[in-house]
Amino acid sequence: MEAMDKKVAQAEEDLRRIKSLYPDLVIDKEVIPEVYLADARNLSNLNFRKRPTIIITSPPYANRYDYTRIYSLELCFHFVKNSVELKNIRFEILRSHNRIKD
Repeated sequence: MEAMDKKVAQAEEDLRRIKSLYPDLVIDKEVIPEVYLADARNLSNLNFRKRPTIIITSPPYANRYDYTRIYSLELCFHFVKNSVELKNIRFEILRSHNRIKD
């Protein structure tokens, strides 16, 4: 959640900078994205301003992909300090299957 908060803050800062560069620019409320934290399996309790054009979800998905292996490079750049830590994440992560090899 912290990473998402940072990205939202970064986007808001981008909008402020654009506004300072172009003071006559009107940034309509309709073009600013809405961000919700919810369970994507049931969005009925959310009151969208308009129909969503994109919904971003996070793994685990109900399939056989090992996302820790697919995104191991990204994990190592941003979160993991060494191979032991990466291996621990692979074995501790919530997943929809139990087929994990070293």
